[in-house]
Amino acid sequence: MTGRAAVEFWSRDRPLGRARPHPDGRTFSLGLDGSVSARLSRGPPRTEELSVRAGGVRIDQIPPPRPVGVAGARDLALSVIVPPNSTGTRFGVTVVGTDGRRSALGEIRIDGLPGTDQTTSHWAQEVRVPLHRAPARVAAVELTPRTASGRAWLLDAWGWRPVLPARRSGVS
Repeated sequence: MTGRAAVEFWSRDRPLGRARPHPDGRTFSLGLDGSVSARLSRGPPRTEELSVRAGGVRIDQIPPPRPVGVAGARDLALSVIVPPNSTGTRFGVTVVGTDGRRSALGEIRIDGLPGTDQTTSHWAQEVRVPLHRAPARVAAVELTPRTASGRAWLLDAWGWRPVLPARRSGVS
């Protein structure tokens, strides 16, 4: 539960079912019991069709608290986690300007870092996409899965500029 609203999984406009909270109170799962399996009888939904809602509001998309300026930045840097041992996970990266205009920036590919049953950890990796055709102020960043295993957590995003260290006097 999020507040008093039940967490639900949806495929476009069809509810798939209510999520079961895990003991940590922050993660949820949807069991594939008979009712959910019946809803999936038309075939599994495409990854981009899935959403998570609470009280009818999507909770799987979190816009930044205020638009972020990226004018003068060369790339959009993203700090992203993908599951350990995954390979070839691809996402399309789109930014949304304050005027609502969407700008597709390109595609990123990330491999999960190695792990075993005893050492599995989720580590963030930095990836960058050029900010060509991007608005000067970004209101949202969207990752669109391009592979079936397109699972990721976006931790942070910022405008990246190449920077050289200041030259110290007396050093040639």
